[in-house]
Amino acid sequence: MQPSEQFPLILSEALQVLNLPPASAHEGASAWHVAFDGVQSLDIEYDNAMRRIVVSGYLCEVAEESRFEMYEILLQYNFVWSETGGVRMALDASTKQAVIMFEAAVAELDTSRLASLLSNMADAQRVWTEILRGPLAVVRS
Repeated sequence: MQPSEQFPLILSEALQVLNLPPASAHEGASAWHVAFDGVQSLDIEYDNAMRRIVVSGYLCEVAEESRFEMYEILLQYNFVWSETGGVRMALDASTKQAVIMFEAAVAELDTSRLASLLSNMADAQRVWTEILRGPLAVVRS
């Protein structure tokens, strides 16, 4: 079985382990939407050429008055990628929302590893959303 055929099966099993509903497939693409609750979700894109997945999740739009400080923190976080396990931050220009991202080789994934990856990404997504919306986001006068 090809990795592109195997991944949806592993994803389905991982979501069962996490007691989550089945992923919603994006029509015409090797991509899925995973809902953790009514608010939190992650997207997974399968890159066939590189045989990897990219897991991403929106954090929030950063308040205009604190964008410089928050973007600086996100860039500093990207710089220490070796300490964060490869988790990166990005900005979706169309929505102005910060995004958390992680890449993983499909060959290294099994049900348990993918379940752990998704759970860890959801945890990091929650924490970073709190950071970006929290007291640090308030500009001090």
